[in-house]
Amino acid sequence: MFAAAHRLARKLDLPVVATNDCHYLKREDFHAHEVLLCIQTNTTLQDESRMRYTQDHYFKSPAEMGALFREIPEALENSARIAERCHFKLESEGHQLPHSRSRPR
Repeated sequence: MFAAAHRLARKLDLPVVATNDCHYLKREDFHAHEVLLCIQTNTTLQDESRMRYTQDHYFKSPAEMGALFREIPEALENSARIAERCHFKLESEGHQLPHSRSRPR
């Protein structure tokens, strides 16, 4: 998968970034996530046709991402450049709810 995306990026002269599809924070949260998916989709763990993820959908460390993208180091560098441009501060007190937009009827 990485190789095909990397070839396409080279062909189109596009930068490559390292990303990771995260559904839970730690690898050991996998089972709890599976149970949550079953609850959300009204299935059971024994259901062979239920929605599934792999144990790899957790938030990986910089070392783990480095190992995944060892053959494409520029992807890690590009991701770091993007992260440096992001300035986000999450307030630690109170509720964090989205602002609603009023729509004309």
